[in-house]
Amino acid sequence: MALTVLAVSFVYRLVWVLVAADPMEPGDATLYLDLAGQFREQGLLSPEVQPLPYWPAGYPIFVAAILAVTGSTIAIGVVQLTILTASGWFLYEFASRAFGSLVAWTALVVFAVHPSITGTAAWIAYEPMMLALLVIGVALIHRGVTERAVWALVVGVLVLGLAVTLQSKALTVAVPLTAWVAWRQRQRPAIVAALVVALAVGPGAAILRNQVATGHPVLSTNLGANVVLGNSRVATGNYPGRVLDDACDREWGSNRSRTPSQDRELLRCAMRWVLANPIDAVALWPKKLWYYTAPFTGPLSTTSTHGVDPRRVVPESVRETDVFTALDRGISAAVYVVATLLLFAGAVIALRDPATRIGGFLAVWPIVAFVALTLATFGDARFRLPTVGFVIVLQSVALVSLVTVLRRRSRDRPAVS
Repeated sequence: MALTVLAVSFVYRLVWVLVAADPMEPGDATLYLDLAGQFREQGLLSPEVQPLPYWPAGYPIFVAAILAVTGSTIAIGVVQLTILTASGWFLYEFASRAFGSLVAWTALVVFAVHPSITGTAAWIAYEPMMLALLVIGVALIHRGVTERAVWALVVGVLVLGLAVTLQSKALTVAVPLTAWVAWRQRQRPAIVAALVVALAVGPGAAILRNQVATGHPVLSTNLGANVVLGNSRVATGNYPGRVLDDACDREWGSNRSRTPSQDRELLRCAMRWVLANPIDAVALWPKKLWYYTAPFTGPLSTTSTHGVDPRRVVPESVRETDVFTALDRGISAAVYVVATLLLFAGAVIALRDPATRIGGFLAVWPIVAFVALTLATFGDARFRLPTVGFVIVLQSVALVSLVTVLRRRSRDRPAVS
């Protein structure tokens, strides 16, 4: 039955990908296509592929491989949708083992109809693929820990390492979870060694590529830029939309081909500003969180959007009325608040119960890590997309718990004579 649900979701999402999706919606899509084209023309190890190593090489190589086989940008969305759908099965299995069948079914149904997954599946951007890889990796690690399956631990860590090759922010999930698993296996050094090797495979290949091509053994050189974009006197909490005019950014603000030393200097500049202006830096946190958590569509959306918007079924003449606008804002705000409360409640419930604590930790950690990264850099709704699977699971935990409590109270209520 679970496979049927996923198959149905794949079919209707495939129609969206083929007919209505805009793969170029993210601002970086053109750059990723350009990098993929450079890889195809000049080779994987060419030093002329620019602006690498600003980003890790993983996603451009992924795109280049699909284009080399199909020659079609639509195929990128189809492949990503296929992998996302497969990750839905891993999400179901993880939720079932960690929290029970009711939570698993709830999470599966929400995953199958979630508009953010539908609307972004065809994006030429790393986020959809990172969503899939994080879910698969965490699900395998949970199985390995709870069932003492060494193969699942090793493969799960390997998959998390592949996520790192898409964007280095995945290190905040891959490294701590690998360390946690290794600590649990500390009496078995062979397994610990295998975990370390598995984690290093993906990032190691990307670093080796950059060493050969550029002479710099780095994964990427965008850390300093991202931190300074969110921590300067012109920071807005979101991408500022222009080259920063702080002294520390004059030389490298628009140059993605910066060297590792330049990237480190940008990071030091940002840290100097934070230390000199701690109140201003902390005051940006609510703005960063808002941009990070804002809906993709509707009156509360900010910068990143996708086309799956149920409001489109309403005639435009109705949508433009004051009554509809007021109702839309009110309903959107209510949904945002309820979704946030369900997430927090699900996290607390999952972590408090010893029977679900391991699954709760594995679901909560990626969310916490990405929120922390947002506070350190800047916020955008698409940056939370890789954690949507875990958000769905925790919200499902809260929903099932709420329904269970309500049913118990209804059953225990004395009958009225």
